[in-house]
Amino acid sequence: MLEKAKKQFAGAVIFSIIALIVAIFSITGNGTT
Repeated sequence: MLEKAKKQFAGAVIFSIIALIVAIFSITGNGTT
């Protein structure tokens, strides 16, 4: 049970980090080269 929760949490963290990077990249990419 703990292992599954850990895996789920890790996946959520990775997903949020990727989403954050993509958002920042698109914002900065639009503003400046």
